Amino acid sequence: MKEPPVAGKTHSGWFALLLLALLAVLGVLFHDSFRSGHILFSKDTPLGYLMSQCHRLPDRLVGCWQDLNLIGYAEGYTMGGISFALGTLLKPLLFSKFYAPLGILILGIGAWLFFRQMGLAPVACLLGSLAAALNSGFFSVACWGVVQHTLAVGMTFMALAALADNSSRQRWLRVVLAGFAVGMGIAEGMDLGGLFSLLIAAFVLYQAWIAEGPRAKDVVAGVTRLTLAAVCALLLAAHPISVMIANNVKGVAGTSQDARSKAERWDFASQFSLPKSEVLSLIVPGLFGYRADSPAGGNYWGAVGRSGVWDKYLADGGQGPPPEGWIRYSGGGSYEGVLVVVLAVWAGAQSLRRNNPVFSFRQRRWLWFWMGVGVVSLPVALGKYAPFYKLLYALPYVSTVRNPVKLLYLVSFALVVLFAYGVDGVWRAYLRPGGSDAEQKWSGLKSWWSSTAQFDKCWMHACWLTLALSVLTWAT
Repeated sequence: MKEPPVAGKTHSGWFALLLLALLAVLGVLFHDSFRSGHILFSKDTPLGYLMSQCHRLPDRLVGCWQDLNLIGYAEGYTMGGISFALGTLLKPLLFSKFYAPLGILILGIGAWLFFRQMGLAPVACLLGSLAAALNSGFFSVACWGVVQHTLAVGMTFMALAALADNSSRQRWLRVVLAGFAVGMGIAEGMDLGGLFSLLIAAFVLYQAWIAEGPRAKDVVAGVTRLTLAAVCALLLAAHPISVMIANNVKGVAGTSQDARSKAERWDFASQFSLPKSEVLSLIVPGLFGYRADSPAGGNYWGAVGRSGVWDKYLADGGQGPPPEGWIRYSGGGSYEGVLVVVLAVWAGAQSLRRNNPVFSFRQRRWLWFWMGVGVVSLPVALGKYAPFYKLLYALPYVSTVRNPVKLLYLVSFALVVLFAYGVDGVWRAYLRPGGSDAEQKWSGLKSWWSSTAQFDKCWMHACWLTLALSVLTWAT
């Protein structure tokens, strides 16, 4: 069920409003990038690196040699993609200045396209795309210097947007476009793009399973769509996949699949895990600090990135000299936003109501899917601090992938989608005038409370209680 356009604003009008909002927000946050002699957030791609003869584009398409004081080494040729296109068009200086905001802008546009294709109200598309672009995980990793991860998330949204409508006359062309978007996500995000490709595969199969036609026919069609998308993705990402396999499987010692090799690699593979207590940082900003070098007492003091030798040292009571290795390491962020989490939880709770007055049965099914993505991903992101990742680690070749905390990307993705559905539900049920009378006015808070459903009353009571506990905790 698709939301009709709001009077006076077509989809193109809402899209223009989105672009204006994104450009305004990014212009404020990255205003120093417009100053001469200033570059923000260029950690992994410094200007000197980009301006070296070795890395000039488009010459690097055929390979390059990185000169060092001794001999140097061959870096090979660059992989085409969005980052390559931006680097070629903008040249090193402008690329260094605006790579991060442009990656975030592309992510916001991709989210808007997906929410529109899922039939959400225009205001939900607008706020949902802003929530995606400004999500702490996606935003901070771009500022950290790994804009490729942000672009991989944007490509995932675009792939899902192409796959959302499987009744369109151009549905097979959309599948091809979705496959190319998946391939581009892998080319940019490498293993993260591969992780999101599994999400897209689950989306296609679930979409086929809940279709209203004959079950067997729908499943066959879903598998066919998935196969076509996978082939198109492989055509675009064949080289990045070969590089990823060479680096993570063939080129790294200890990646053999026997039990001994897996056990020896466990500490390294699970080093970046999310401690259970730090799950609270999803809703409390800065609860465990920020970066390890934050000034004025803002240093990160959690345990993400802690080496296994430190775990053993602390478990033994700190006896003997401190070991080498990281005791903590963090540069990203996992804060999701209180409003985002509240509306996401509200949408999930609404989906469990029978005879739901807010969401249709089909919308409820999609809410269950995204709830499942979050519920499955968060325990696995705990890594070595819970048993779930160890079960996954035992599967063939999963041991070649490290950093369980990266599954928080899937949690963030699911929460943003649930938030957009929450905005859509609130807009339809409470904010948009009902009936055919456009002049209908609210009758007041008192009459609304007396006639509202018991679910809404319980929800309001829970919100007030949560607010009171939050203020009490903050005060103490």
